[in-house]
Amino acid sequence: MQNITITCAVLILIAFVSFYSQEIIQRHQKIVRDPVSEEVSAFPATSLRSGSLFEQKLKKEIVRFSLYRSFEDAIWITLDLNEGKMLIESRGFDMGAQQGKKLDLAVKVDSQYVKAVRTEIVESYLEAKKEEGEVGLDGSTWVIELTWNGKYYASDVWSPEFGPEHQLGSLLFDRAQQYASLGPLY
Repeated sequence: MQNITITCAVLILIAFVSFYSQEIIQRHQKIVRDPVSEEVSAFPATSLRSGSLFEQKLKKEIVRFSLYRSFEDAIWITLDLNEGKMLIESRGFDMGAQQGKKLDLAVKVDSQYVKAVRTEIVESYLEAKKEEGEVGLDGSTWVIELTWNGKYYASDVWSPEFGPEHQLGSLLFDRAQQYASLGPLY
């Protein structure tokens, strides 16, 4: 009887250990976002001072947050992660037609901020699968473009309230807002 009790206890212990070790292993596996094989939008590539990120993927590590809002001007925030240089650009749009350049600002950001952005990229953005989202009428499209280790990544989501695009976009927008009045983030 005592041998059966000990055997049962050992089997239960083995089951618990294998169950929880599988859970720990799954929690630490990194799902790496797939790179994109073509430029996400031709407009930033040809119209912005920061140019095409797709063409620069082998030269630098750069992140761009493009914000296309329903009721405000479009904004592009581009951070060169190698040089710590942030470009903040905006164009006016009226009924879909481009009205011209409203903001074109270059600023140097501190290395601690660049490190925080790099950490967010590695620990959040690159570890998440690209989400397929819905599009609405009132809100904004958030586009994240990234050149990282010679590859080009891009994703777009509609008015995110959480997730890696929201975290990274908010981090870039909040810093850019310190240098220029950009309006609301939605």
